[in-house]
Amino acid sequence: MILLLIVVIYLYASIPFSLLVGLYNGIDIRQNGSENIGGSNLGRLCGKKAFIIGFILDGSKGAIVVLIANIFDFNPLILFPFALLGHALPIFTKFKGGKGVSTSFGFVLTYTFWLAIIAITIFLIILKLFKYVSLASMLSIFSYCILTVIFLNRPIYSLVVFSLCMVVCYLHKENIIRIKAKTEPKVSWI
Repeated sequence: MILLLIVVIYLYASIPFSLLVGLYNGIDIRQNGSENIGGSNLGRLCGKKAFIIGFILDGSKGAIVVLIANIFDFNPLILFPFALLGHALPIFTKFKGGKGVSTSFGFVLTYTFWLAIIAITIFLIILKLFKYVSLASMLSIFSYCILTVIFLNRPIYSLVVFSLCMVVCYLHKENIIRIKAKTEPKVSWI
C-alpha cells in the first residue's frame, strides 16, 4: 500500500502546475527568465495573479500528502519527501522542476497551520522589503524551522524539517550566487 501511495504522490507532485499556468498566460517559462518551472520564475514573467495560482496549485502537492497520510494512517513525514522529489525532479518535464518552496508551504500549512501562517507572513515581509522571491522563500522556510523548535515538542519533526530546508536551500544555490552578485531578478508586482 505504501509503495502505491508513494507513486501517486510522486506523480501528482510531478505535474508542472507553474509551467501550465505560464502556458495558459502565453509564456513558456522554461524558455524565459531563469528558465526554471517554479513559482518564482512564473511570478516574474506572468505577474502576481499567476504567481498566486501557481503557488496554490504547487502547494497542493504538499497538502495532499497530509490528507493521504491521515486517510491511510501513515506518518506524513515519511511521504512528504516524495512530493518534494516529484516537484523538484518531475517525470513529466524530464526531471527539471521547481525548488520545492510552495510544495513545502502546502505541507506545513496543512500540518502545522499557525506556524505556517507565521512563516508565510515572514515570506511576504521579506518579499516586500527586498523583492527577491528566492530570498523570501529561503528565509521563511528557515524561520519555520526555528518556530518548530520553539513551539513544538517534536525533535524528530524539527530535524526532518531542517533537513528538507537544507534541500530547498541547495536547490536555490544559483539564486544565492545571483543575490550575492546583485544579478538576481526582482519582482515588480509587490
